Amino acid sequence: MEEKRYFTVAEVNALLPDLEDRVRRLIAQRQEISQKAATLQAHRADDPGGDFMQQEAELEFLLTLLKGAYAGIEAMGGEIKQPDATLIDFLGRDPQGGEVCLCWRFGEKTIGFFHSFTEGFAGRKPVVEGM
Repeated sequence: MEEKRYFTVAEVNALLPDLEDRVRRLIAQRQEISQKAATLQAHRADDPGGDFMQQEAELEFLLTLLKGAYAGIEAMGGEIKQPDATLIDFLGRDPQGGEVCLCWRFGEKTIGFFHSFTEGFAGRKPVVEGM
């Protein structure tokens, strides 16, 4: 069984420049995949018997890259909460030692909020000293 890694606010803040860059690229990849999938679907509708192996291979390759992008964020210790990865939690501890989620939303420059496992995003509270 893998041991849990707990992050401090400072540790997650140090990761944020890289994390923000990864999420920005992931969003662009998702958009490219969506566009290619729509184009492929339109081509299939126009030519039901056509050969679309090249387009399907390109789409499969992009999906593989996207899976790698998700895995890279998870390898950093983040738990992706939305498909577009614009909401990511890191396991942390409150000052009393309880487990919490240090919550980051794409565009935030620092970790400013945490929440319990049961409250989720709606229960975000400002971080406190000692986290």
